[in-house]
Amino acid sequence: MTKYIFHIGTNLHLAFAEVVSVYGLKSIKGYQRDYLLVELNFEFTQSHLDKLGSVIEVYQVLSEPSYLDENLIADDLSSHSFESKVLFGVSSNFLDGKHKLDVLKRVKKNVKFSCRFLESITAASIKSGGALNVKTFVYGFFEFLNVKYFARLSAIQDIDSYSRRDFGKPYRSAKLGMLPPKLSQVMLNLAGGKSVYDPFCGTGTILIEAILAGKKAKGSDLQTVNIEGTKSNLQWLVDNFQYHFGGNPPKLNLEKNVFEADATKMKSTYLTGVDCIVTEGFLGAPKRGTEYDKELESEIVELGELYYLFLKALAKVNSLAGFTVVLTLPVFKGSKPKDPKNFFIENLVEKLPALGYSVSALVPSNDFGIKAKESVLYKRNDQKVFRQVYRLTHRGK
Repeated sequence: MTKYIFHIGTNLHLAFAEVVSVYGLKSIKGYQRDYLLVELNFEFTQSHLDKLGSVIEVYQVLSEPSYLDENLIADDLSSHSFESKVLFGVSSNFLDGKHKLDVLKRVKKNVKFSCRFLESITAASIKSGGALNVKTFVYGFFEFLNVKYFARLSAIQDIDSYSRRDFGKPYRSAKLGMLPPKLSQVMLNLAGGKSVYDPFCGTGTILIEAILAGKKAKGSDLQTVNIEGTKSNLQWLVDNFQYHFGGNPPKLNLEKNVFEADATKMKSTYLTGVDCIVTEGFLGAPKRGTEYDKELESEIVELGELYYLFLKALAKVNSLAGFTVVLTLPVFKGSKPKDPKNFFIENLVEKLPALGYSVSALVPSNDFGIKAKESVLYKRNDQKVFRQVYRLTHRGK
């Protein structure tokens, strides 16, 4: 077993839910200030991180010393051979900026080779310094439940790849809400499964991330323009991410697996070969920020009816017990500048048991002080529309 430190993103509950879904609650040994202590029975590599949407960095624990100081870093650096200047940095879940800077200065003073240090550890700063090659080292001083851990960065989020998948694909549409690739990855991991169907595929973001994760994927949409756009995006993925597939890209069969259909008129044939649904339905008309609260309230009620009709139609044709549905429901931010009211789809969850669904808690009860949650809100303060993430299980027929 090897211990790792996961630096998670700003949404603690979503990150915790994803890690639990992928590696199990028992794998998590501690939580402290945006970091999870995780124990795994395999070597965690960059390819594993590339499939996690909520984890920024992963550090491999090198030792559990009684005292953390600059000598640990100096000794590890000195054990390597360098042909040019070395770049190094340090992260911590208990040291403040001043103390980290003091450590870095003492390391630089003690080593006998040319080096410089990074005061701020970000994916961008590490990439500009040479990424995770022999010239760049990032260390971690961590503490969980009074146990100290000395660690070294082993994987970091590929921000360039995310940006390319988000903004570089040929078909994008602001009207469709532009689901972030990272959130798509989280949703896929919450669902599990090997084959995914997205009945509101839009621009194909979920399908792209599913294919990159090695899953079989198919999708449908009511709008012809979205179907053609999704096909274009999936072909773009295969043509431009050859390195990811190791020169052996998947066979897409776009005509069969991407098709026009109304999600509220679900057919059993749509579910053939599928073990879960991961989707983001219609989030409503693009928001200007000038809408009145009554307008928002009226629209959220209409969207609630759309989602109910979709889940009702799915319940009628699904025959697989334990079938999982991970979806986002829209939440509108109210118009009041101070303390705006959020408008949620109300009463939908209460109607689900009658359709054969149960809500599977995303954040289970735990010993780390992280509040258990049935669903998780995904938002940024500058947005007008938030997303409420749910995981449903259907009993089948």
